[in-house]
Amino acid sequence: MKRITQFAIFLSVFSSIYFLLNWFVFSQIAVYLGIEKNTLYWALLLFATFSFLIATLIENSMSNLLSKSIYFLASVWMGFLFIQSTIFLIAFIAHFINRHHLFLSNPLGAFVGYVLLGLGISISLYALFNACRIKIKKITIQNKKIKHPLHIAHLSDLHLGPIHKYAYLERIVKKVNELKADHVMITGDLIDGPGKLPDDLLEDLNKIKVPIYYSVGNHELYIGIDHARRLIKNTKAHFLDNEMMHTKDMTVLGIEHSEDNGILAKKLPAFSIDKNKFNVLLYH
Repeated sequence: MKRITQFAIFLSVFSSIYFLLNWFVFSQIAVYLGIEKNTLYWALLLFATFSFLIATLIENSMSNLLSKSIYFLASVWMGFLFIQSTIFLIAFIAHFINRHHLFLSNPLGAFVGYVLLGLGISISLYALFNACRIKIKKITIQNKKIKHPLHIAHLSDLHLGPIHKYAYLERIVKKVNELKADHVMITGDLIDGPGKLPDDLLEDLNKIKVPIYYSVGNHELYIGIDHARRLIKNTKAHFLDNEMMHTKDMTVLGIEHSEDNGILAKKLPAFSIDKNKFNVLLYH
């Protein structure tokens, strides 16, 4: 009952905020471009407001190419909405500071509107491109407890699901193997999205040539820990769900993600951690 109440509150808050963002963007477009707020305007506004929820329900009930395409478009709109609302808000504040409506007068207002929309679309397209890139950041840690050179590949927030699937994971696995790491650590949000994810979604992880350790993030909690377990059991990854594992190089401890900011202070004392060894904590 508690989880149902929390979900209902989350859904209400999300829908309210999402409606306000859509309303703000739609209203600014109408002001700049001189669009009449007729029945079609309000129908499109309501459709945009509930597009992500509708797409999620469709993907959850009938996962196929069509549902995934709808979910992708709804997700793209959400990303564009956050970007465009920020741009319009900055412009709105600039108008307020200047205390005149020069930029809103036609035809200059329409020109400014198209420029602002073009900027939002351009940033959104770049964000889409950037989301598909695999970025590698190298960090060197000096620690006397490390007896010999140790290379760890850390992966996080891959969000494999309806949008990023097999080809994306295949690219990541190839990169990891090229790095020639000694261990691979995955700290949550490995999977994401509504609907039943295919059982073989993560099987390419088996192509990684070294041990893998995995702890869950908030998105695994959203779709269900059992769902995550079902997918990860088909791989060589060690699922550390509030568990500790010893290797010859170090001790790896995985703690399940929690919205409780004090969860680590509560969980860690329960483990017998050898402070003379190199210890790695996996937490999203």
